[in-house]
Amino acid sequence: METLTEALIVAAIVVLIAALVYGSDRWSHNAWEARLRGWAHDRLLHLLSFRAASFHEGPERFTRSDHQTVFHVRLCDHAGRQRTGWLLFGDRRNPFVPADELDDVFWDD
Repeated sequence: METLTEALIVAAIVVLIAALVYGSDRWSHNAWEARLRGWAHDRLLHLLSFRAASFHEGPERFTRSDHQTVFHVRLCDHAGRQRTGWLLFGDRRNPFVPADELDDVFWDD
């Protein structure tokens, strides 16, 4: 009986940890989406999609620090033209620059 109780406690802890990880990921995704939508709106663009870059993608690949975040975005202007590019947040050389501060934009075209 004690083994079953211990197994249920362990299972509950695993489920709780998984829920916290998932919730944290969703919260981060939603926060970045709001920030990117605001950035696009300020430039009269509409954010269609975005995704975080892997370490081997985008600008400064392989040399990016933990203080930088990169997104590949697909945007649409008021005339319906689509554009894609990379948004680089943070500064590799200065860890005191907030990681959510836009550093540069690299357009694909």
